[in-house]
Amino acid sequence: MTNLPYEVQMMMKYNATTVEDAIAMHRQGHVTIVDNGVSWSVHRLGVHLGVVTWEGHKGTPRNVPCVPRNKYQDNVNQYRLLSVEPVSESQLRDEGIELTMAQMLEQLVVDGPRLVLPTSVTFAPRSYQVLKKALIKANGKYQGSSFGFDSQATAIDVLTRLMQGEDINIKKTLQYYPTTAPAGDRLLDGVKLNGKVVFEPSAGEGYIVRRSLAAGAKDVLAVELYEPFHEPLRRAGGRIIGRNIFDVTPDDVANVDVVLMNPPFSGAQDVKHVEYVLSIVPENVEIHAIMSGAVLVNSNRIYEGFRTLLDAFGIKPEDLPAGTFKDSGTQVKSCIVRIPSRRKATLAA
Repeated sequence: MTNLPYEVQMMMKYNATTVEDAIAMHRQGHVTIVDNGVSWSVHRLGVHLGVVTWEGHKGTPRNVPCVPRNKYQDNVNQYRLLSVEPVSESQLRDEGIELTMAQMLEQLVVDGPRLVLPTSVTFAPRSYQVLKKALIKANGKYQGSSFGFDSQATAIDVLTRLMQGEDINIKKTLQYYPTTAPAGDRLLDGVKLNGKVVFEPSAGEGYIVRRSLAAGAKDVLAVELYEPFHEPLRRAGGRIIGRNIFDVTPDDVANVDVVLMNPPFSGAQDVKHVEYVLSIVPENVEIHAIMSGAVLVNSNRIYEGFRTLLDAFGIKPEDLPAGTFKDSGTQVKSCIVRIPSRRKATLAA
């Protein structure tokens, strides 16, 4: 409370304030003025603080002078000329109040891995959309009246960083665009996983892990760089063997039968990941990879070299339909590359 302006502190103490102070607090964004048709009242973060006195008197509610209806209307008209437009009680109830990001974040409650929206305050749609966008960018999952994260520690970390003014964008930072259901369906189409060991080198939060186990895989070895994803990965059933794909050794994946992967695309990372996986897995392992559409057309030296390798194997990438990753927040063009087992024999032929 001591961090609040003096006028707000006095308002909270006496439950009343002058028109001038109310307007000053309103313009500074500290309070909302509500017009109920016969008087003005002041709300902060949805909580009623008190009434506005029209006679310049600052006192308790019982000492607030009664203003005749016609004088009240004259006063309202006068202050509206100063561009003060109070909200109505129905607007406050039905439409919510406009708040800054900091004010909304102050109202969130940490409940385990969730950041829970308040029940006592209704955020105005425009304000709420700003908050919702920030929490989703931070990888929060909308769950009705809350946003879920992988753990309480992550929820607290996100809330703290947002309150410090940080712009958290997990997808942009990590190039994290989770495998969508249409992409997963195509990736697993025709792949036999029953009783096999699968390797997922960019596992994210475990979508491919779950799909693999549901399809009968015996075990799924997972690698994921972003540590907060490790807990949901474990819950999905993945066995985490590392954080960085380029630290994984041939011994780590010696028992793998199938690789299923959706690596990051930017900077030709998808090609670099697939080529590294090719270098460490046994020769009899088949690889199924979702990759950028750049694999098909980009003239960059890395992509050209990769297409030469695919041509040598006789591999034709499969185009994925436009919008396959729309649910992950991107319209990027993508394809699937399937590299068969017994590659040396294929290459020799």
